[in-house]
Amino acid sequence: MLKRCFLLLLVLLATMQIGWSDNSDLTVNLFMNDCSNTGYCLANPGVQGSSATAFANFALINEPWSFNLTTPPALSWVQNGTNYEATFGYGGSFTMDGPDGLTFTGVITSGSSDAGDGFWEVQVNYAGDWSNGVFAEGTADVDITERGRQGTASLTSQPTVPEPSTFILLGSGLLGVVAFGRRTLSL
Repeated sequence: MLKRCFLLLLVLLATMQIGWSDNSDLTVNLFMNDCSNTGYCLANPGVQGSSATAFANFALINEPWSFNLTTPPALSWVQNGTNYEATFGYGGSFTMDGPDGLTFTGVITSGSSDAGDGFWEVQVNYAGDWSNGVFAEGTADVDITERGRQGTASLTSQPTVPEPSTFILLGSGLLGVVAFGRRTLSL
């Protein structure tokens, strides 16, 4: 019985490792110029502590990636004349489309926005899950200048693989459950 459970555990761990190891197509580091005047990116830094929003579509540089984000309300903000700065904490939403029809649903983990005379920017860190179950995190930024005539957007995304210690913890927990069940059944 214990031998079968151990083999089942090894098969489970091997399957999990295979599923997590082939995510290279979900790792990206993109940057594009001239996206605001063509409608491929836009940012709204928010006002007086409200949520900021941004989107970018990297089809402009022939990449199958796009994102939309809405931050939670600002943790703090400062308005000084035409200059505005805000910081954001955990919350809001971050969605993304990637290669092979995969979609991503996540949350903003932190971020900031700023605006001044003729420029505005929104940048965030995010985390969440792809539609194939892979967890990922990254950064996104949209920077608009020259009163909206110029814009840049960047996106990084990296699947996060559990550390080996996570596998050891999972395996020892499962073995403990098997041993407890075996002891209980033999009584």
